[in-house]
Amino acid sequence: MCGDLVFGGHPTISPLALQRAGIHFSREVADDRRVLIYQSEFFEKVIPLAAKQIADSPFATLVRTAAQSDETSQEAEQKSLLFMRKHMILDTKPLAAVFIGGMEGIEEEYRLCAELSPETKRYLIGAPGGAARLLLRDYLAVSASDSATLSELLASSRLYPYLMSQIAEDLISSLSHQPLQ
Repeated sequence: MCGDLVFGGHPTISPLALQRAGIHFSREVADDRRVLIYQSEFFEKVIPLAAKQIADSPFATLVRTAAQSDETSQEAEQKSLLFMRKHMILDTKPLAAVFIGGMEGIEEEYRLCAELSPETKRYLIGAPGGAARLLLRDYLAVSASDSATLSELLASSRLYPYLMSQIAEDLISSLSHQPLQ
């Protein structure tokens, strides 16, 4: 099972995602663009080098979304990020979304994903802390629908490659239990 990797451009995430995608997708067909990085034109002057390198990558595409104002205010930034996040979710209709670390952006993306794409499975990884940990704590308080073992791993493990493999197994398992359409 191989899917696309979709994420919003961020100076911390972009280099890591590009490196991991390059290792994984280097075995794929060169013309098969499997990585989409969404970047608001609001941040055009500060796009991380890794995000710029994606445009030259044989396996990835940089998807630019329009800035929602010519201003450089915090309000204009928030509107541009919201616009980008909505397009990222609506354009790709993800099978799953993984939320890790972060601040208020994680909370907004989690909420938007639930609202705009309710069929998307959402995984919160809590060990690094941040907004994802807070959301996971709230989620665990109201829901026991996921596997207890996976929930415990997501809440505390720092073995990220192992967590990703467990998430992939959970997705495969849930797909195999869905009726064919």
